[in-house]
Amino acid sequence: MRTRRANLHRFMQELDGRYSQYYNRRCARVGPLFQGRYKAIVVQGEDYGTRVGRYIHMNPVKASLAGRPEGYRWSSYGVYVGKEKARIVDTGFLLGFYAGTRAMRVEAFRRETLGGKDDGYSPEKGLRGGVIAGNEKFWEWLKRAVIPRRREERIARWHELQEPSERIGESMMRRVGKLTDDEKMRRKLVAYGLKNGTGMRLKEIGEVVGMRSIHAVSKAVRRLEEDRSKDSILDRIMRKLDSQIRGGQ
Repeated sequence: MRTRRANLHRFMQELDGRYSQYYNRRCARVGPLFQGRYKAIVVQGEDYGTRVGRYIHMNPVKASLAGRPEGYRWSSYGVYVGKEKARIVDTGFLLGFYAGTRAMRVEAFRRETLGGKDDGYSPEKGLRGGVIAGNEKFWEWLKRAVIPRRREERIARWHELQEPSERIGESMMRRVGKLTDDEKMRRKLVAYGLKNGTGMRLKEIGEVVGMRSIHAVSKAVRRLEEDRSKDSILDRIMRKLDSQIRGGQ
């Protein structure tokens, strides 16, 4: 997956939450569906990109879920080699790493993918900085040109929020308490503030506000963001909280 902005985590959180809700309703179950958080790795272009592509497509074969990559129901390999129609898969990026006509690129992709069945490569091995699959030059460029400049618009400037303490929930609760007297709304606003203004995990936020699961926290924040477009008073309250978070008040 590629994104021009550092917002992949928002998409994954939405995907995780919505799919978990769908699956739980369908199977009459409750609670988290996935164990732990997803792993995001920044991948450098051609050399590392083709390795990661091969690793992904050969995973079902290595796990004995299929004899060949195209035999796995959820694989995109069949789209790359022309055996299936492209619905949501953009093959141009990965095939663009190979030279020649499209037929030549497809054949090169097929040979490299099948030829790496037992190479033991894993993108999580030898990561630079714990998240970078790339060479030393790429890593140095990221540190110099990208990482220092990356900053979410709503990330707090409060020192206490950038480095959350054990009393961070109380701190946010005091600020939210000045904005509304509604106890239920306070809990949701505290969850919203901690989620958008700190690096705290949903589980940690749930413990602060008394919500039993990460899905409850995610749902409460999402509902709050949806409701603000319909409620001018709520929108005004949330604007004040956003302003405090951005301004370090």
